[in-house]
Amino acid sequence: MATTSGGDLSHFAISSVYGELLSEMSILTAVETGLLEFVCCLADGLAPQAKGHFFGSRNLGASGDTMRATIVLVDDISRQLGVGFSWKNENFAFLEKVAAW
Repeated sequence: MATTSGGDLSHFAISSVYGELLSEMSILTAVETGLLEFVCCLADGLAPQAKGHFFGSRNLGASGDTMRATIVLVDDISRQLGVGFSWKNENFAFLEKVAAW
């Protein structure tokens, strides 16, 4: 982002998106927000972003059981909607780490 925007986009993303939007916790807790971000990225097949929010959710305090249930939930909903499993590939190998949590 920084390279293509001269730094403006990176600054905006960090200060406005991450700083103002995601730090708001009057409705969702930090863990719930992290899990929601992870779910959205996983469902959209965005491996780099999903990976960051996967580990971020864990760092915020999401349990291994919660992380496993979240992955199963996304899998079930994707299957029910017939949208496929584009995230089941080597780009998402980090998901296997949840088995040890």
